Amino acid sequence: MKKLAIGTAAAALALAMTSCGGGFSSDGRLFIKNPTVKTEYRISGAPDSYVGCDRVGGFDASTTVKAELDSSGYLKQLNIQLKGQTNSTEDGNFRASFTRAANDFSEDNKNHIIVKFTADAAAGVLLPTSKAGAFSTQSIIVTPAKPSIKEVNVLPSDKINKGFKVAVQGISDQDNATDILLSDTTIAVYTNCTVVKTTDETL
Repeated sequence: MKKLAIGTAAAALALAMTSCGGGFSSDGRLFIKNPTVKTEYRISGAPDSYVGCDRVGGFDASTTVKAELDSSGYLKQLNIQLKGQTNSTEDGNFRASFTRAANDFSEDNKNHIIVKFTADAAAGVLLPTSKAGAFSTQSIIVTPAKPSIKEVNVLPSDKINKGFKVAVQGISDQDNATDILLSDTTIAVYTNCTVVKTTDETL
């Protein structure tokens, strides 16, 4: 899949990653837990099988990604990284910072946080699951309009490596970071997807 366009994070994701669970900021003013990730593409007949697609119907495609988590305390900023599971190589192009001041994320009255971002496959580089190298300058659209969920067919032979997880780090109002949490879910990536249905659901 073409690389999701994620700009340089204001704060590097430098702490050891923790699978799911929860993490406090060093000042105790923020707690985050339960990160999840979805995309606008879902395998037909498999309601929970969200995927990334290099191309859709043979053409480069943009992909909207939604990351969600729960928080309590004073959340100033979220640092998000898409982390490929093929090897430990990290790509700075897959990091972005989302701030409360800029309304980069939404939050309900139960402190459930939603962040959305869309990238353009025409950038010509690959998602973190794919081969290293070939980086380019990219742009990101934060909290885009809600896309419809598309059901797609894929071929097993088109699957690229081991997919990616979302890694999330919170920053408190006093600029102290939490541990980095990894989603349990891994998003599989395919070189091509064929849309069979556009659903009434939105991401």
